[in-house]
Amino acid sequence: MKRNTVKPQTDEVLLTAMDTFRRFSKKTGPNDNLQTREFKEVVDHVKAYEKSHPATLTKEESESYLLYHFIRHYQESLSVLNELSHTPKKVLEIGSGSGPFALAALMKGANDVTMADSNRYALELGADLIAKQGFPVTLRYWSFPENHLPEGKFDLIAFPYSLREVTNNSFDMQEKLIAHCATRLTDDGIMVFIDRSEPASNKHILMLRDRFQQENRQIIAPCIWTGKCPALESKVTCFAQRAYEKPALLGKIQSASSINSNSLKFSYLIVAYHKKAAPMPSRPLYRVVSPALTIHNQKRYMLCGIDGKKMIGTQMDEVPQACRAFEFLERGAVVEVEHARETSAFLDLEPDSSLKVIAAPGKPLIL
Repeated sequence: MKRNTVKPQTDEVLLTAMDTFRRFSKKTGPNDNLQTREFKEVVDHVKAYEKSHPATLTKEESESYLLYHFIRHYQESLSVLNELSHTPKKVLEIGSGSGPFALAALMKGANDVTMADSNRYALELGADLIAKQGFPVTLRYWSFPENHLPEGKFDLIAFPYSLREVTNNSFDMQEKLIAHCATRLTDDGIMVFIDRSEPASNKHILMLRDRFQQENRQIIAPCIWTGKCPALESKVTCFAQRAYEKPALLGKIQSASSINSNSLKFSYLIVAYHKKAAPMPSRPLYRVVSPALTIHNQKRYMLCGIDGKKMIGTQMDEVPQACRAFEFLERGAVVEVEHARETSAFLDLEPDSSLKVIAAPGKPLIL
């Protein structure tokens, strides 16, 4: 059954993941929860994954992945896909594991999705889960550089948490793999990169962004600024933060694993590889790149936009009606700011200023 919805349907996906977990692990129990021994094993695997993020998982680790990280990575993938202005129909997920991105692409409306990975067991787990959600998926045992990519052209090729892993963190191998993937992209094809928000992973995504920018390739998201990355130059992180659906089981696993996480935090990049970078409009557009900050008892946000990095705030006790959105800004939103008092690093909202949200977090920026 084809679905066009882009809602996460997280509870339903988790129940399906539990069903796959029980069938492959051959463990009996309730279909909506874990027994005490199972829960402890899953928590141990989640802790180990959080600590080292191994490139290849054992069978038991792959099973546990379904009940926590798969659900989170699936929601992250869907959030990134929601930023596209059109639905890619033919998708290749590189280093897919059990395929959270593949499921998100199918939920989004893709009709031809291939999962490529060197872990056969993870591929089988993902295929079972995705089939139970009502979708077909193609599996391809693949490792780089030993195997070629599937033939044909793809509308989207994704590297979710996988670019560094499948290339053994080799910069030269990454360049070769990206160039190889480019031969499998349609003229309008898109590459998507997702990684963790921690500093090393985030730096890698930002460096990748700068490389594509220097090659004059069109960066769809998240960047509006077209120069060198300000975050890289100032040696700070710049990542996405999204609200997410957290079923009770995920909350229990987090609590037992000492994971404090009430939002999705990840680094990402969407690139129209074969298209040249389009000139940005002269409109004063910015993406919100921080949560609300309190500085000198006043609310502030960090922005990054067409003229680089700025901080925005106001000296007024109450913002004017045209700036009401300032009170409710979220990290990841794209805003247009007009008639603010501007310095080299600050935008100060004044009585005649206006601030409009042009794109909400996780939504396409259409200019």
